[in-house]
Amino acid sequence: MISSKMAAELRKRGAVISSSFNAENENNKELTKVSSTISTRKMKSCLVFAITIFYLSLFWFVLSSHRQLPSVKKMFESALNEFSEERARKHLDTITSFGPRPTGSYACEVQAVEYILAELQNIKRLTNNDLAMDIDIQRPSGSFSLNFLDSLTSYYHNVTNIAARIGPKKNFPPQHTILVNAHFDSVPGSPGASDDAVSCATMLEVLRCLVQSDEGQITHGIIFLFNGAEENILQASHGFITQHKWAHTVKAFVNLEAAGAGEKYNILGRTWSCWA
Repeated sequence: MISSKMAAELRKRGAVISSSFNAENENNKELTKVSSTISTRKMKSCLVFAITIFYLSLFWFVLSSHRQLPSVKKMFESALNEFSEERARKHLDTITSFGPRPTGSYACEVQAVEYILAELQNIKRLTNNDLAMDIDIQRPSGSFSLNFLDSLTSYYHNVTNIAARIGPKKNFPPQHTILVNAHFDSVPGSPGASDDAVSCATMLEVLRCLVQSDEGQITHGIIFLFNGAEENILQASHGFITQHKWAHTVKAFVNLEAAGAGEKYNILGRTWSCWA
């Protein structure tokens, strides 16, 4: 039998061993925690490094690509059928100089319309002998359902569309056309340079280049539509495609529109920003 003295000694030794084991276990936990912290920090550092390298590479790519762009074409340094950025910029500056152009405003319905019509008439006088061009101004009225807004109905009255059509003179008017579209109205409080006057300026310059192109290059009809009620949820576009006499000839279309361009508005004395 084990004496009480021996038993006490064994219990004491067991307590010492248990204490040592617990201490070692705590040390292991602490080492694991430190190791995990170091590993997390390394991962974060690698992630930050990778993101930094990515954005530096992207910046370098954009800068290199920009330097490879051709120089801006001046109005009097380019060929007749060559796109001139200076001429397009002149259109943009003029349209935006009218200020905000919400549908129904004087800037939209009078100033912008008169300017675009005058430029189209100037372009028409430049049309070469094998091409024909006609201009039409439409003021449609109508309505359509806005299913995504609890089925509300959008009503419009006498909104403005300006359309120019070109095609080979030998089979004009064309039976099949491509529609190129942009809008000259803007939201209240914004001059609408990117949304969407820049596209209208581009269309005017592209149209000028086309009517002065070499003989035989234009084989099908093209309609350039400048609409003045896009910001009212596509009212003028609806008026054109449902009512205009040229709409049935459209077989494909290209819509020139802004995306991700910031706009600023002054409402009740505060400046608000949003994305187009």
